[in-house]
Amino acid sequence: MGQPIEVIQSVFNRGELSPRIIGRLDLDAYYNALKYSSNFIPFPQGAITKRMGTYYVAPVKDSSKATRLIPFRFSTVQNYIIEAGDLYFRFYRNRGQIESSPSVPYELVTPWPSSVVSELKYVQSYDRLYVFHKDYQTRVITRTSDTAWTINTLTFIDGPYLPINTTTTTMTPSVTTGSGTMTASSAVFVAGDVGRQIRLKNGATYGWATITGYTSSTVVNITVGGAFAATTANATWSLSHFGGDMGWPSVGTIYEQRMIMASTVNYPATLFGTITGGFGTSATFSPSQTSGTVTDSDGFVYTIGDDQVNKIEWLSSGKTLLIGTSGAEHSMTGGTSSSYAPITPSNVTIKRESKIGSRTNVRAHRVGNAVLYISKSGLKCRELNYDFSIDSYISRDVTIFNNHITDSGVLDCDFQDEPDPTLWCVRTDGKVIGFSYERQQEVEGWHRHTFGGTDVQVKSVACIGKPDTHGDDVWFIVSRTVNGATVQTIEYLYDYFEPETNADKSDAFFVDCGLSYDGRLDATLTPSAVSGSGVTFTASAAVFSSGMVGDQIRYGTSRAIITGYGDTTHVTADISVPFPDTNPIPSGDWSIAIMSVAGLDHLEGETVSVCADGYSAGTYEVVSGSIDLPDFASVVHAGLGYASELHTLPVEVKQLGTIAGRIRRTHKLFIYLTNTIGLILGNNKNSTIEVVPFGGGNENLNEGPSLFNGVIEREPPVGYDKEGVLRIYHDYPTNITVNYIAQKLSING
Repeated sequence: MGQPIEVIQSVFNRGELSPRIIGRLDLDAYYNALKYSSNFIPFPQGAITKRMGTYYVAPVKDSSKATRLIPFRFSTVQNYIIEAGDLYFRFYRNRGQIESSPSVPYELVTPWPSSVVSELKYVQSYDRLYVFHKDYQTRVITRTSDTAWTINTLTFIDGPYLPINTTTTTMTPSVTTGSGTMTASSAVFVAGDVGRQIRLKNGATYGWATITGYTSSTVVNITVGGAFAATTANATWSLSHFGGDMGWPSVGTIYEQRMIMASTVNYPATLFGTITGGFGTSATFSPSQTSGTVTDSDGFVYTIGDDQVNKIEWLSSGKTLLIGTSGAEHSMTGGTSSSYAPITPSNVTIKRESKIGSRTNVRAHRVGNAVLYISKSGLKCRELNYDFSIDSYISRDVTIFNNHITDSGVLDCDFQDEPDPTLWCVRTDGKVIGFSYERQQEVEGWHRHTFGGTDVQVKSVACIGKPDTHGDDVWFIVSRTVNGATVQTIEYLYDYFEPETNADKSDAFFVDCGLSYDGRLDATLTPSAVSGSGVTFTASAAVFSSGMVGDQIRYGTSRAIITGYGDTTHVTADISVPFPDTNPIPSGDWSIAIMSVAGLDHLEGETVSVCADGYSAGTYEVVSGSIDLPDFASVVHAGLGYASELHTLPVEVKQLGTIAGRIRRTHKLFIYLTNTIGLILGNNKNSTIEVVPFGGGNENLNEGPSLFNGVIEREPPVGYDKEGVLRIYHDYPTNITVNYIAQKLSING
């Protein structure tokens, strides 16, 4: 008999550890982590639960072209998802697609082809979304209602400008206001200058104009925006950074009541700030008053001084402005007298904080006081946070113990603030990974997710507030092969399964690209008799339809088959199991149960997994958009099945120093489960050692298993080995939540 020991793991929120960490028994994270985790999400409190399914919303407009999601959060109760595709935007709210008329999606024409939608960057201010791209003039998208969105070019006023001319070349306007020409004393202009602005001093006053046409290298047409003092020649002039062949800013943010833009093709490391409050449907960059006096509220242009010219990839506003470039991370503050002094044209300090670099076109996310960003390789996630001990920001690698999890690299990500803070990332291979992140509680756990279906690739992710304001929804664009064709669909991650009673088990949604039928209707129901045929049932609201003939009325154990339709509040039915009385049945206590589930056209030809009234009802092929169940069910969830799987790390006991490499055998296993139906246990070699016999089969749809809450005790028939790894597998369309795993082992050797 070997040395007996008892071990327990009750925390799983460090997620899946890298194979490189096996053997790092000195790390506290080792004892709160897993060897492998697929389609499980760790709770910050310690337990781990099956990933919820994804609910189908709509197909993208054209599955053959690149499409992405953009979040738009106007308020806590008005949140939108934007489908950005080839020359269009479509909009979603309250978990549905916005339509201009029935079955016609509301659409906004945009200038961006599918080839550049992944490069778009944006910042939101109230009901306006500013969209940036280096090759397109910045656009302002304005929302006034669900079906009233407009798009306009952002008008740039008086700048931003290149340094003032230092040559002897002069400029002479032909007019002081209106339209005219500007003549240079030597060759200055090119055809690509059309769209740029020119600022000119006459006497003691500055004026400016927009170049509207090209005549020659010395003459252009202009429209005056700020009046010139005279039509005389002057050598004090400058041309703008934006417009024409100069291109446009590719990123922007709002900081200290200014819009700060950055990164043009020719000036990738330069920032451009508007005047204070100088943005809306236009952006004003005036570098001085017309008199030439520079005030604190004027616009500014600053270039990051560094040993390399690195393209600015993201800007993040907080107490300081954090700047991520392709080669380093910087902070921007107002001068040196105070870290939080306002930025002004004459008071600014830019410091390099770290030298990592960010992945192009992947947004950074501010979480509390920290910023999470993806490194330039796409293989690391970093946390940029201020460290008071060294009076500087540091870029900590939060994938140091999970280096394998990013695999092919991250191409898109968004942050879910609630109910549990999670960074959701899409990898270049179409897989999804999540990062559960609650810094104050030392929760940092990575987990991988594989969606149901064939040839699955997730293309984009975005997060917005839930319709009920209780947390955030996570939305995805998912590409699959369905019925032989590649389709892209828009789906959102369903709510956590948190039933109050066993009766709520029917709310378990654990299928992908799925839809639901819910026969629990919002009306009272009154039978005219407790038994018999042709009994009239009267509803207090318009809930009946002619298509319900043949369906079943359910109340407790009472049953009746609908045989006739009167109107929206009356049907007749034959009662097969008597009703207790003829009193009105409260709303929510009765339902219409069905056997044929329609509306699954988006999964035509696919085999779907079905959860009926809270438990597994088997798999069925979708034919003509429908499936037929073997019995009636009041609540049905049908979609593509997926499996959740976890492997524990090799058992270790700190108190014994180490048992690494020693032969061990598990004699008893205790697993605390919450709201669970179905479970398969296995060993380190993935072979099944036992199917735990509660739920998960094709039970009678009128009964079915209850949710399991408590401890299961098993004596797994596993021989001696050197790891003692446990495998938990779950491929039913139901929930599993693991609170702890305890083992009684014997150690030999």
